[in-house]
Amino acid sequence: MELWWTLYDQSFWIFRTLIIVVGTLSLFLLERLLYHKFYPRMKKSRSLFVRALVDSVHAPLMIYIWLLGLALWIAFVGEEGTLTRSYVSKVGTVLLQGGSFALFVWLLIRFVNCSEWEFSKSRRIDPTTVHGVSQVVKIFLGLIGVIVFLQLVGVPLSGVVALGGIGGIGLGLAAKDLLANFFGGLMIFLDRPFQIGDWIRSPDKEIEGNVEHIGWRLTRIRTPDQRPLFVPNSLFSTISIENPSRMSHRRIQIPLSLRYEEAVRVPELVKQIEAMLKTHPDIDQSQSSFARLVSLNPYSLEILVYTFTLATDLLDFRRVHHELLVSILAIVASMGMPAHSLSIPYRDKDMSH
Repeated sequence: MELWWTLYDQSFWIFRTLIIVVGTLSLFLLERLLYHKFYPRMKKSRSLFVRALVDSVHAPLMIYIWLLGLALWIAFVGEEGTLTRSYVSKVGTVLLQGGSFALFVWLLIRFVNCSEWEFSKSRRIDPTTVHGVSQVVKIFLGLIGVIVFLQLVGVPLSGVVALGGIGGIGLGLAAKDLLANFFGGLMIFLDRPFQIGDWIRSPDKEIEGNVEHIGWRLTRIRTPDQRPLFVPNSLFSTISIENPSRMSHRRIQIPLSLRYEEAVRVPELVKQIEAMLKTHPDIDQSQSSFARLVSLNPYSLEILVYTFTLATDLLDFRRVHHELLVSILAIVASMGMPAHSLSIPYRDKDMSH
């Protein structure tokens, strides 16, 4: 008789375990079926948050289904009420509560990441602002998640606060550079001296290039020779930064060296160059534009052509500069001056990005 009850208990245990496994597997397959059926439709939604939610919920939900099945199985093992099994049951409860909350926090962080990606693609908001807000929200979620998770698993909050205070002092002393970089990144997000995609340079340091990424510790800059440059954020609070990407105009300075034999032609040459500047469609007429004799060098006369272009993009600026040089050469030729009487030195500083 005892043997029969033992076999009955073992069969019943196997039967309930099989039910839990089959039920969990069925929920898992149903979730995948619904996801693959409705995912293409939801991705076509006009709402950025709907698309972000669809991308972020799938993986945590799959893991939660298996976590729920495991917790049910552990609760079934510990339902007899013995001391050992009661501990097993408590473990199952803590696992379900703590795991569920951890998955929920992970889902929220995934939602923030997906929302950042959707906003960056839509280009409705400055990508630097979106990235900064995303980083702050994820840090907040992470801190709240750790505190609540420790409470769920039975760690007293007072102990966590005390440990955090002591650890914070030690961390502050040992990682002051890390904290300086963190607050430096925060100031970049608040003051916004530059954003992702801007071309920046520093007259104090050998820093120049396109901003590719702004993190909480480092900013990645792609230099003109396409090398990645990683700059600690704390450095930006101690140096000057130029941001040519935000210029309203670009300046052109063209020095013309003229032979002394052509000195009598200077007034007419200057007059025609200024007339050309006033009619060029890419020259900003609200800014100062002139052509003047500025220096009597030992072997040549120097004329300075000074103006501002409407084009701020480097390629457009180069085009306008090319057109001005061609127009000046045409004016010189129309006045019957020999080509060797004029030279135009190249000044790369005025032509830089």
